[in-house]
Amino acid sequence: MTSFPFAITLAADLARVALTGVDLRWVAPSTCPGEQVVADDLTALTAGAVVVRPDEAVVTANAVIELHAQGFKLRLELVTPEGPRPPRELEAERCETLAQATAMMIAVEAAPIETAEHLGTRLETTVDVVALPPAIQEPAIQEQPPTVPDPFPPDPDVNHRDVGGPTGTSTDALEPRRPRFDHRAVLGLWGGVAVGLVPATSGVLGGDVGWQVDAFHLALVGWHVFAATHDFSEGVGIRASLSGGGIRVAWTPRVRDLAFRVGLAVEGAMLTGRGVGEQVDGEDSRTFWMGLTPVFGLTFPARSRIRFMAEVDTTIVVRRPGIYLAAPEDVAFRTAGFGVRVIVGPQLRLP
Repeated sequence: MTSFPFAITLAADLARVALTGVDLRWVAPSTCPGEQVVADDLTALTAGAVVVRPDEAVVTANAVIELHAQGFKLRLELVTPEGPRPPRELEAERCETLAQATAMMIAVEAAPIETAEHLGTRLETTVDVVALPPAIQEPAIQEQPPTVPDPFPPDPDVNHRDVGGPTGTSTDALEPRRPRFDHRAVLGLWGGVAVGLVPATSGVLGGDVGWQVDAFHLALVGWHVFAATHDFSEGVGIRASLSGGGIRVAWTPRVRDLAFRVGLAVEGAMLTGRGVGEQVDGEDSRTFWMGLTPVFGLTFPARSRIRFMAEVDTTIVVRRPGIYLAAPEDVAFRTAGFGVRVIVGPQLRLP
């Protein structure tokens, strides 16, 4: 007769200590606490009810700490089974403070009951140590239960309506939350190899200045393909360079710490060339070049202020200029109808 109640008690205890898995993605400067420190704090705050296990994750937490004018800045994004929570941004002079705040906010979201019970036990222990003599203790203070501050206070952008009716149900639905956009300035400097844009394979150097709103990126691009030479015969050749720029629109979706880039640029340039060789009296010739450039690339780490970029630009030449020479026989060079730029370099996100 005693085994059945014992089984019920055991099942309740097992349910009570059921683990909640969290996929923690932690990006922070090297001087900040590591991911394992945050994971240990999270498990301690929930009395072991929450552990960092990406394969069994119920809650996903993306935490990024960056250097800031006043110290450090935290951006925390949480995704729960009910959907994503509004991103939170905090600033502090010490990175350790933001690491502890990260563990606290994840703990309250993943296991609020266990966190409250654990913090309540710690508060009761503290009160026992510094308790006042019974003669001067106030009953109202003794009877007040310990509370846990809500790390996700109500958003002031949401208009909350009055609650009415005999059952306390809302008589009006909440107004929709205004969307929040992540917008930043992005600066880039890059170099690489260009094929098919000048008489021979050559180096290219360029940069871009743009503005990114969530996954969409608009930028002004400028570049220079260094001069290269092509010899037609002994003593007769052409040397030319290409300098230009344009405007580029791209879509940059993120997958963990990797951001992909797919876009299109409209570019114009000036082809500058001249004849070279003993049999050619060369003079500089300048003609206008124009192309459409599909862009395919990636950046890593996607959420970092300073990140690395690699890209392949495949140019479809719309206007193909030529350079003509007066030599023992007429010789002409005309740019190819298709060119490629393979480029790499750093990017800086501001602020």
